[in-house]
Amino acid sequence: MRRTHFTLFVRMFAAAGVVAGVLAPRTEAATLLDLGFGTPFGGATPRSIAMGSTGVALLHGSDALVFNPATLATLEPRVHLDVTVGLSQANEDRLVPILDSFQGFLDDGIIAINHNTYASGEGGIVWRVPVAMPMAVGAGVFDRFDFDYDFFQEVRSSGAPDTLVQNRTLEVAGKLRSISAGYGAEVFAGARIGFSLHRYFGTVDGRSGVETPSSTIADTITSLGQELSGWGWSAGGHYHLNERVDLAASYDGAFDVDGATSSSQVVARSSGTTETTASGQRTVSYPGTLRFGVAFHPRNELRTVFAVDAARRYWKGTEETAGVLGQGVSLRDTWDLGIGVEHVFYNEMPLRFGFRYLENYADGESERSIFSAGTAYHVAGTMFSVTGLFHRQTSRQELFRPELIGRGDVKVEDSIVQLVLGASRRF
Repeated sequence: MRRTHFTLFVRMFAAAGVVAGVLAPRTEAATLLDLGFGTPFGGATPRSIAMGSTGVALLHGSDALVFNPATLATLEPRVHLDVTVGLSQANEDRLVPILDSFQGFLDDGIIAINHNTYASGEGGIVWRVPVAMPMAVGAGVFDRFDFDYDFFQEVRSSGAPDTLVQNRTLEVAGKLRSISAGYGAEVFAGARIGFSLHRYFGTVDGRSGVETPSSTIADTITSLGQELSGWGWSAGGHYHLNERVDLAASYDGAFDVDGATSSSQVVARSSGTTETTASGQRTVSYPGTLRFGVAFHPRNELRTVFAVDAARRYWKGTEETAGVLGQGVSLRDTWDLGIGVEHVFYNEMPLRFGFRYLENYADGESERSIFSAGTAYHVAGTMFSVTGLFHRQTSRQELFRPELIGRGDVKVEDSIVQLVLGASRRF
């Protein structure tokens, strides 16, 4: 979800010395507001995702390496394996107000519709060490921030609606992933601590195109790319208060990712085509994240668990001009809140529901609401899970050609439909 207006991106892409910034992760396709640093992913297993991307106080699987490595020590069987794949349909509608002759509002008219599909995958393993003191180690590959975004718009003259003025496109592809490994152990009865190390990696590629039917105006295509890598860490604690309540907290340390950058700009005129290229190095800073979690197991004949998570990301502590693809981004600290419930029936089939509320770091008036539901079924010792999600976000974004309609911004409605499939096995 990204608030920076398209004009800003076109200007930014046109700067030969400016280079790319950073990338991202999982089945949550990014929107234009998130192009600065990517959309932060939530859970990495279908169970966690279905339960509002909770997991600080409740072990779901290998994604404990990201949520809270202390929960690794709660694993009871010897080995846990999990893999997750996802498919997302991202829909973005851009609308402007339609006014009557007295400047009264009549309705919203759509000026651009963009529907795109994205895929992702991740997974890991957790091993309960066979010693007297409960401890476990784990490793996995996870999506952390997502940059995938595609935009296309036909700009037509308001005086002559059938006259094509310009075609503008923006294509960004990339994810910031991590290879993570960690350790969790019980230090005394009911109390656990854990630590994990992350090797971040990925590539972000962007392409901006401006094409006009008039031969007197140059067509411009600008491409940017950056390879990113860096190190990060997470640490956490988990306390089993009683048979009903678990309390937990964790912290992801701030980290930097850097890598080689490249840029090129092609300008096509009737007199000929010119191309300029540049390369360099760039570092992008990501904030620390403080997480809190509670898991409640009610006194119930059928096994049930409620989970509530809250994460605070300290974006204000990062360098505000270090966004992906080089654009400046004004940042704010954000809350990422999740709530979920799982109810397991007599046949061991679970039913899961969740809600996640995610504030946008680049827009103080924009946030994303995510509704989720899922279930699972055991087959030959393997649990196959399915989760469905619906994301909704509305924002105001600048219009790159306000002179065409006489207003300076547009209403942007983002909606994402996701299907997440996974398999896990404990033995």
